[in-house]
Amino acid sequence: PDLLKYIPGEKASDLRCWLEAYRYWNQGGLNNVKAMLQLVVQRYLTEQHQGGAVNETKQNELKSLTLPELEVTPDIGLLHPLLDGYASNPKSYMEWRLSPATSNLAKQRKFKLAPNDSPRIALLLYRKHVITNQRYIQDLITYFESEGLLPIPVFINGVEAHTIV
Repeated sequence: PDLLKYIPGEKASDLRCWLEAYRYWNQGGLNNVKAMLQLVVQRYLTEQHQGGAVNETKQNELKSLTLPELEVTPDIGLLHPLLDGYASNPKSYMEWRLSPATSNLAKQRKFKLAPNDSPRIALLLYRKHVITNQRYIQDLITYFESEGLLPIPVFINGVEAHTIV
């Protein structure tokens, strides 16, 4: 992403498009993949194929679409079905999880939380599974909570990143 400001517009447009598309691909997730495809379609069906297979009205329609912002998911974080977004570290996650506000939110949503003094269980998850909204993650956290275990679900970019949790 930081390299884009150094890539000249006309002379290296394919490289620029590839770098922009790769940003979306690298972050993953359905919305980013959709945005990546939109970027490629806009770039190549409107700019390089003037008067080609795509008619002028369709080209103008494609050009007018606003490219969505990149949705960034951190390389490491913690999540919970009741948490908006992600906690950045175990300490902030536990502060959130043990707070009265979280207990109140659980009651409002009829979500059974384990008592605050319950045994803790660490869950190590892959970031890719988090950004693709794999259902088992939410189910696993919900199950442990309902069984009286307090999950600490940490996700990382992958074992090849040699992340210390």
